[in-house]
Amino acid sequence: MLKNKTGLSGVIATLILVLLVLALIGVVWTVIKGLISEKISDVEACFGNFEPVTFNSQYTCYNSSSNEFQFSIDIKEIEVDRLLISISGKNETKSFEMPQEAGSSFIRNYKGNYGEEVKLPDKNSGLTYVIDVTETGKPTLIKAAPILGGKQCGVSDSLSEIDDCIFLIE
Repeated sequence: MLKNKTGLSGVIATLILVLLVLALIGVVWTVIKGLISEKISDVEACFGNFEPVTFNSQYTCYNSSSNEFQFSIDIKEIEVDRLLISISGKNETKSFEMPQEAGSSFIRNYKGNYGEEVKLPDKNSGLTYVIDVTETGKPTLIKAAPILGGKQCGVSDSLSEIDDCIFLIE
C-alpha cells in the first residue's frame, strides 16, 4: 500500500519556493519604499536651494555701548516659512525662531521697538534686526537654518567674525 503513495514533484516544490520568495520580496520592498519615501519628502523641500538665506556682513555688528547685536538677513528667490537663528556668545547660546511673535522683549526690527511684530524679509530682499545680547554677551557666531515647505533645512549661512558697530561707522 505504501508504494502507491506519491509525494510532491520537484517542479511543484520549486514553484512554491519561488512564489514564497517573491511574496517575501514584495513585503520587504513595501517596507523599504515607505521608509525611503518619507526621507525623500524631508529632503525635497531643501534640495536645490543653495544658501536660500544669507547674512549681510556689511550690516552685521555688535554695539558694545548698548549691548545689542545687529544682524542683516537676505533671502534669495524662495519662500521661507520660518527661520531658526542661533547666536553664540561667551556666556551661552540663544536660539529662536523667526518670525517671532509680537511682544518679544529681546528682538526688534532695526528701526522698530521691542514688543512689536518682527517679520521675515520677502523674496529677493533683506531686513536688519537688533537683538538684546545681555545674556549671551558679545556674539562670536551666528547661524541661520531656514524652514522650507514645513521641513527644517541645514544651516544656510553663518558668521564667526563679528565686528563692533563703532568700526563700521567710521
